Amino acid sequence: MHWEPMTVDEYAGYRLREGLKLVKVDGVWWMEPRPCFFLPLFLFHEIRPWSRRYPTKALLGGVMHLVPPEYAKATTMNFHVHDDLRNYSLDTLSTRRRKITRDSLSYFTARPIADLEEFVEAGYQVYRNFYRRTGYWYKKERIIKDRFRAWSENLYCHPRIYKLGIYLEGRLCAVETSYQVEDVIFGDNLFSDDVSLKLNVVDFITHELRLGAAQTDARYVFTGLPSGVPTLDNSKSKKGCKLLNLPAYCKINPLALALARVVMKDGYRKLASVLSREEGEASQSPGFA
Repeated sequence: MHWEPMTVDEYAGYRLREGLKLVKVDGVWWMEPRPCFFLPLFLFHEIRPWSRRYPTKALLGGVMHLVPPEYAKATTMNFHVHDDLRNYSLDTLSTRRRKITRDSLSYFTARPIADLEEFVEAGYQVYRNFYRRTGYWYKKERIIKDRFRAWSENLYCHPRIYKLGIYLEGRLCAVETSYQVEDVIFGDNLFSDDVSLKLNVVDFITHELRLGAAQTDARYVFTGLPSGVPTLDNSKSKKGCKLLNLPAYCKINPLALALARVVMKDGYRKLASVLSREEGEASQSPGFA
């Protein structure tokens, strides 16, 4: 696997075409994953608190971002990452995970999906199987084939996004997309069918991703923010992900926070898992600066 790094501006162009709510303020691209709540589009962007203007709507909701180490406070943000990329090998895995990964290598082959039509036709069938199994909520309109095609066409408008196909006996059974922004590799979309999941295709993909990353100068492979769902978060740690804690700044309107506790419980739970406090603060009580 090989990635050509994107700039944050290039990355913003891709995400805008996907429909993500973005705004550029004082040279920083911000995303709005929840109404009036903002994060830097490039999550690893370090910003000195109030050194840049924040989006105006953040006054109603909130803002959260990393800070340089010298501005470290008790608040930290948590990230699921693979680090120490160049030293990865199967031998770095636990005995059980190493056996699972080696077994998966005997089942699957991988190659980039160069052809849009293959991605649409074969990938759509895999996505339908994935959706039936999971009921995945994010961008659920992709279960409609025309919407899946539109999403696929956007992917292929951006050649720096790597589209990896995983094959079982010559049949596409899983898809993973990834890209590099500056010095961080992002594992993005991953969907698989039932048969490949039972054969531990996720371990196979993780291995391929880490092997490719070992040939780069990237700092991390980012696999997502904590979800607050123990089964999901624990599955990442079992596959070798590290929970990286970095100093952060977070300011949230108290009224918005109180409302989130009542009517946006899933979002509040995720926020509590992304943020943490040092010195024995309760893990379910986010630290807000």
